[in-house]
Amino acid sequence: MRLQRLTGLERQKIIDELKEVNDQILWLKKVLGSADEIYKIIMQELEDIKTKYGDARKTKIERSGEDIEDEDLITREDVVVAMTNSGYIKRIPLDEYRVQRRGGKGLKGAENREEDFVSRVFSANTHTMILNFSDAVNSIG
Repeated sequence: MRLQRLTGLERQKIIDELKEVNDQILWLKKVLGSADEIYKIIMQELEDIKTKYGDARKTKIERSGEDIEDEDLITREDVVVAMTNSGYIKRIPLDEYRVQRRGGKGLKGAENREEDFVSRVFSANTHTMILNFSDAVNSIG
């Protein structure tokens, strides 16, 4: 095949591609200029999704006869509660809490502020009610 003919074939491909791009630009301008066209496209895409993935519902939603309390949503877990002298309270999961042996460095979670120390430590679970009384005035605010 001659070079002139090859060049003509490539030129025709470029012209065809330019026509396709111009047609697509006109269509996109038409879509962007009309809210109805956008809604038609959205509806068509939703119908396609429905036919492709739509099936019968696998779950059944029923109203429960019993009321759910906030406490029911909390996982029951054993914890250790440490209270410091200055009023800070820290809850540590029981499996992370361990007794310090001789020469140990202590727990990372038990770091205290200067001149503060742990005054009380007790075991509880996440559903245990703890009532604290204080004569301190809340200074936050």
